[in-house]
Amino acid sequence: MACSAFCNRNASPASPEGGRATATTGIANPQSGRRRHIRLRGRNMEHVLVKVYGSLHPAGEHLRRLAASVAGDEHIELDGDLLRVSFEGVWFPIEELMDALRPHLTPDSEGRVDYIDMDAWRLHRHFIKGTAIESRESGLNNVLDFSGH
Repeated sequence: MACSAFCNRNASPASPEGGRATATTGIANPQSGRRRHIRLRGRNMEHVLVKVYGSLHPAGEHLRRLAASVAGDEHIELDGDLLRVSFEGVWFPIEELMDALRPHLTPDSEGRVDYIDMDAWRLHRHFIKGTAIESRESGLNNVLDFSGH
């Protein structure tokens, strides 16, 4: 049975009727050391718990390098003066990213970063306007009402 590096030995194989395999896993935040236990489902035990999408402009190569040092180079892209964040996986350092970007914001900075917690079914939206970052949260069932404008 395929299982990610996070899975423990509490896994059950898929049923012969085509059911889904499950596993219990503990995920640790490398910075805080806090562990969170979750249940994974699926044939390959790969489960997207977090989705992060966002953009910030104006940005340059120094901000791309800074963001990549926190979030990983494969999740950060610079297109002209637009910095993009794109991630789907188990854990993302959203607070560390916001803290790293904050001192480098200018009065012209504008953008937002959405952190979607699929396990808790919540949207955490971080608005960037000038040198300030404002964060709000909403359930995904109400996301259309929570346009953030």
